[in-house]
Amino acid sequence: MTSARSSDRTTGMSEETTAKVTLTFRLNELLNQQGLSHTAAVYLLGMVQPRLSAILNCKLRGVFLEHLMQLLPALNQQVGIVVKPGHIAGSSSIRVAV
Repeated sequence: MTSARSSDRTTGMSEETTAKVTLTFRLNELLNQQGLSHTAAVYLLGMVQPRLSAILNCKLRGVFLEHLMQLLPALNQQVGIVVKPGHIAGSSSIRVAV
């Protein structure tokens, strides 16, 4: 499972990809902290092993941000979405804070 900081690898990525990578790194951290094997994680998260391995290795093509957010509550994490005005008129962004 991956251990590098997500911020080190997200430079130049789209906001959505950055959000996916950030959630994937958090998922990796949680699985490592809980000492879960891939077999146990597959069962707990309700997915097939090849799909979990792809996600944990940041192979995120075809993975929706929503799906990553739905995995985290199975690891006792709360996931929230906050919508607020931008600092500058016309500015927008997607950020994930873990």
